[in-house]
Amino acid sequence: MSGGSEAFSETAAHSEGLFRLYGPNALRGLTTAQLEALPRHKDDLIDRLSDLSRGEELGLLEALFQWTQDSNWPIFARISDYLVQFPIESVGIVRKILTGQDDSWKAATLEYVVARWPLPVQAMLEDDLIRVASTRDLEGAWTAAADRLDVIEEHTLRDS
Repeated sequence: MSGGSEAFSETAAHSEGLFRLYGPNALRGLTTAQLEALPRHKDDLIDRLSDLSRGEELGLLEALFQWTQDSNWPIFARISDYLVQFPIESVGIVRKILTGQDDSWKAATLEYVVARWPLPVQAMLEDDLIRVASTRDLEGAWTAAADRLDVIEEHTLRDS
């Protein structure tokens, strides 16, 4: 695979198993360089991401958030550390995660990514956090959401 800026073909993405791993929506519109930087498996390193421009990095956020689904994966900590750098740009993606059915993914995203964002950005998710916190689950998403709400409220009270 060459590292150009041309759009990656669906045929090439299929042959590398990227569609199976990330789904076609997360790959649509990505360049060859962006796709080459994506992790291929749970043990893969994300060192290649540092070679991308800021714009190319932003285009990968949705695909990279898929690696936060399981906090036991070896790549989880490095991906989480990387994603923390993009709080505002990730709000929409996190909203999708919080409206989904995977409570483990919600909990991991809230605990390891959102909790490290600046508080004003966390506050942008307040309505979503209230909804998640109001529905008890076995994976701890509701407690992670309640914890974020407590921190936001404490910060708001302290600043008023």
